[in-house]
Amino acid sequence: MTRHNLSVFEQLLFALLVVATLVFSFLNVKDSTGWLLLLLSFPLFLLDPTVRGDKKTRYAVWVVLAAHHAIAFVFVMGFVDLSIDAESFHRHAVKFATKGDHFFAIDFDFYVQAMGIIYRLGGFYRLGGASRLLAAQISVFGFAVALFFFLKVLDLRKFGDLKPMAVLLFGCIPSVVIYTSIPLRESAELALLILFTYLFMLFLREPRAWLLLAVLPVLLLFGILHKGLILYAVFLAALVMLAAILVAVNKRASPALLPVALLIPLGCVVTVYFVSYYDVPNSGVVNFFLSGEISENLERGRELILRDNPRSAFGADIDFSSIGMFVVTYLQVYWQYMAAPFIWEVENMADIVASGEAMLRLTLLAATILSLFRKRFDTVAVILLVLYLTMTMLWALGTTNYGQAVRHHVLTNWILVVLGLPYLQHLVNGCRRGNLVGAA
Repeated sequence: MTRHNLSVFEQLLFALLVVATLVFSFLNVKDSTGWLLLLLSFPLFLLDPTVRGDKKTRYAVWVVLAAHHAIAFVFVMGFVDLSIDAESFHRHAVKFATKGDHFFAIDFDFYVQAMGIIYRLGGFYRLGGASRLLAAQISVFGFAVALFFFLKVLDLRKFGDLKPMAVLLFGCIPSVVIYTSIPLRESAELALLILFTYLFMLFLREPRAWLLLAVLPVLLLFGILHKGLILYAVFLAALVMLAAILVAVNKRASPALLPVALLIPLGCVVTVYFVSYYDVPNSGVVNFFLSGEISENLERGRELILRDNPRSAFGADIDFSSIGMFVVTYLQVYWQYMAAPFIWEVENMADIVASGEAMLRLTLLAATILSLFRKRFDTVAVILLVLYLTMTMLWALGTTNYGQAVRHHVLTNWILVVLGLPYLQHLVNGCRRGNLVGAA
């Protein structure tokens, strides 16, 4: 047996999974496509030779996938009400699958129509009703794709023996396990964001025009998935263009690089204009931004959420009355977005989990910042940190409670794992040697 072969234990588990897929698909035909996606989520990672040759990383991947599939089955069985939004996504996707009256939209309507198309392609909902298993497995498979490219990012960052720990830390955070295993769009957004980052990192390593071309559809899909991200996609496109210009000047890259680099933000801007001009459903944020009424819209949106007086509401709110008050109050909200719930706010198990995630997040952020001062300038690390800070600052603008915040952090936690874990491991090793000062 070569080191690239699966262990006997893994082969046995895969054989049992194949048998289970065939048996349960036969017993309940409407779930066949869901079982197929479940089955495919595991061998997907064997396409990567670095995973095939690393037993510890493979086992970490299997553990993470097993946790996600377990939550997916909790949703299927309906034992626990995991998310009202998930039920809404599934219900609307069934409507589009059965009626077929599709229309172009962004945000929620775009994603549930995409789910509805997958339901129709699966076809089995006609034989026994809509499949909750398929609904959940669409999200789990999306997360599997995100994890696949996360491993690629780790390889580019030369994680080596730290890969299993990074996989577990990224994939087993409770909020990630829950919100990427049920019918929500978080797994798709996460997969597209990590794919964008991977392509961007590849481009910085080896400037190729095709890598820039590949970035454009990824950014467009990323922006269309959420009304709060469509304008952020333009920012990411501008970041790519700036990087491409600097690379072209410094490395004397191909002459075709600059025109392609200009195409990225142009494509995103045209999409934003199209969405606004034709008043595409859910395009309100874009229209308010272009009309200069974004602050009024944000203030109204925050007031509507706070009107219900949620228990998890932040202890501060943004004051839009002046620039000075906005900056002061926004920083307070941003701190709560990052750190809440605080220990004195913990009342139940969900609060304990959210507080634990916040502590882990702040620890990794501190390790990230310390690492930037301890080694020579790292362009990729700085870009990833800019990506993290700008996205969390964007989410904080519309977030009024730590219940929302936990879900939004699903899209950005992985960046802190990539940036902070190596230095955190360095500090831990320094403690073990009794040389914490030297390690720090």
